[in-house]
Amino acid sequence: MAIPKQDRYSQYKENIIRSRQQYLSLKQKYDLDAGQESSIAHLAKPFEKGYFTLAVMGKTSSGKSTFLNALLGISDLLPTGANQTTSGITYIRHAEQTYIEITFGDGKKKKLLGDLQKNLQQVVSVGNFSNLPFTLIDDCILQGMSAKEILEQQQALSEESGMHIDRADLQSYLNKRRRGDIPTEVIVYTPLPEQFRTWQILDTPGVGAIGGIENKTFELLNEKTGEKTFAVDAIIFCIKGTDAAEERSNIDFIRGTIDRLYPVTRERLFMVATHYKEMKEVERWKTSIIRNLPEDIDSKRLYLLDSYIEQLRADLAGTAIDIQAQFIDQRERLPAWSDEQYKAYRSILREIEDALDEKNEAKNNETYLRFLEGLSAFSKFRNDLDKFVVNVRGASYETYVMTLKGDLEAQRELKKKSYEDTIRGLDRELNELEGRTIKDAAGQLAKSEDEEKAAREVRRKFSEDLLCIRDQEYSRAKIRGLFDEIAQALNGITVPQKCEREHCDKIETELRNIWSSLEERRIEVLDQLQQSLTQTLRNYQIKQGVTLPQVDFGSLRSQATKKYTTKWETTHRHFWTSIFTLGFMGKYTKVHEKTDYNKVAAEILPVGRTKLEALLGETISALENIIKDWTSAISEELTMAKKREEEAVAKRETWVKELATHKDAKEKLQQAKAKVEQESQSFLRDIDIFISEVKQLKK
Repeated sequence: MAIPKQDRYSQYKENIIRSRQQYLSLKQKYDLDAGQESSIAHLAKPFEKGYFTLAVMGKTSSGKSTFLNALLGISDLLPTGANQTTSGITYIRHAEQTYIEITFGDGKKKKLLGDLQKNLQQVVSVGNFSNLPFTLIDDCILQGMSAKEILEQQQALSEESGMHIDRADLQSYLNKRRRGDIPTEVIVYTPLPEQFRTWQILDTPGVGAIGGIENKTFELLNEKTGEKTFAVDAIIFCIKGTDAAEERSNIDFIRGTIDRLYPVTRERLFMVATHYKEMKEVERWKTSIIRNLPEDIDSKRLYLLDSYIEQLRADLAGTAIDIQAQFIDQRERLPAWSDEQYKAYRSILREIEDALDEKNEAKNNETYLRFLEGLSAFSKFRNDLDKFVVNVRGASYETYVMTLKGDLEAQRELKKKSYEDTIRGLDRELNELEGRTIKDAAGQLAKSEDEEKAAREVRRKFSEDLLCIRDQEYSRAKIRGLFDEIAQALNGITVPQKCEREHCDKIETELRNIWSSLEERRIEVLDQLQQSLTQTLRNYQIKQGVTLPQVDFGSLRSQATKKYTTKWETTHRHFWTSIFTLGFMGKYTKVHEKTDYNKVAAEILPVGRTKLEALLGETISALENIIKDWTSAISEELTMAKKREEEAVAKRETWVKELATHKDAKEKLQQAKAKVEQESQSFLRDIDIFISEVKQLKK
């Protein structure tokens, strides 16, 4: 089929929700230790609470909305046309009923039923004020600024947006615009194909859209919601296949758009060329585009698709009409088709009819739909999107499964040992009551002492390994060495003797990318350390045959990281002016016709380099402190776990002694033993079944 019935993300989400509920139920039933519960909850959260988010961006009139309609198989979902139809980001989610939910600036919500496209156009419309940077103005209104205060900022708004602002138009807009008029969130709910029912689709304004809204689009695309999670999981960049690939303006647009995405964001980028059937010299066009892409863009993610043909395929697949007899021979058409659509669709079907005649193939619905599917190329694209989910969320899913499995296996051994110790204590008292030889009890006691001695030795060696990891493998010198590449990249930025605006843009991009890479490297270092610590503890538990207490490394990492994380706010103007000049406006603004770009470069590069060098030093120092605190917390956790274990043993011994002093001591001890044995068997059976099920989740 053209659309897979269920995508990988849906499977991941269902598996995680079901397994974590079962995990928590098992822990409650048998009163298990906390173990890795915090890390497991953290890993599960993006799947339990969120969606797989797909954003679509592109130049205004690039066929973006038509593409989305075709991708989702819904012809009348989003308004299409040559003019800008989106003044904000529109969220599309699955629901059994079709409606629009709008949240306004005053917090009130409104639900609209009926004509979806008409309602959506009304919601995002700004009337006759498209000549104003309405997004920036609306932000001022939402922040509580008065009309007078906004009018006083007219020049600043003009400089920031690069748009000329007519004061009379601005006054008129402010007279009509209130917080309760500004939609802060627009969500379209509609029945979606099963593949996309746990997805969230974002229709963004066109790149270069009016009103300054495109800045918000790029902020969202680059936004991170956690160390390894993003506000947007996959990005589709629509370009018009009929635009000349070798024209400098098109090349500059594509590269300029990609340059505004961080390197880590580009890893989630797909490029789609629409209007495939209308393209001339397809292979030459594709080669030219690939040659001009940045080096870090995967050319295998460039797809040539035809939304128009895919919509025709979807329309025909949803009917029982005989395509050959009724659409071609009898010239019938679907009621929803316009005259223009009918002519274009009939022309496509006649071309397929000729191709079938040449191949001497049967002219039936199956062959027509197969040809249409091949021409639109959407089927492969949907399947590749599904595979991409494995790359984006698969690693997190795998980590969740392995963490859950490891925790269950450790909990099994800890609880099993507790049951065995309890039964051993009950047997000891029964032996004494029945007058058995002291030799048996002494042997059991010696066994217990040997186990404790082995556990102490393992704890001592593990503590030594912790110090080795901290002081040798992750010394300050070695941590700094891990960031040498970033330091070299920072020192490698150069300024030509004669600077133009594009040179300043390039410096900004390089500084921004280094800043993003610095954060990604920090996360990578912490990941490697956590993996090393986890494996070290696990090796002792497996190789030494001693069950050490569980340590939630993820939780301890989060606590240590939070301690050394500093947050600050910046005013969003240009990247280099907001970050590297402490929020003050730089000299480089779009309204200045005569800008000395040599001075601009001379200002932003030293300031930017100094800021990033300071941030690099702070990151290395913070990592060193995090590692020290982290390893210390692990030692403390082991000590506390040992103390909790001793308290549990003392409590158990008191309980056994109380049973032994009862007037029906023998009967009470035998009943208690039978109950513990039964519970132990039940526990081992339940947890072994669950561990087996968790192992299957990985597959």
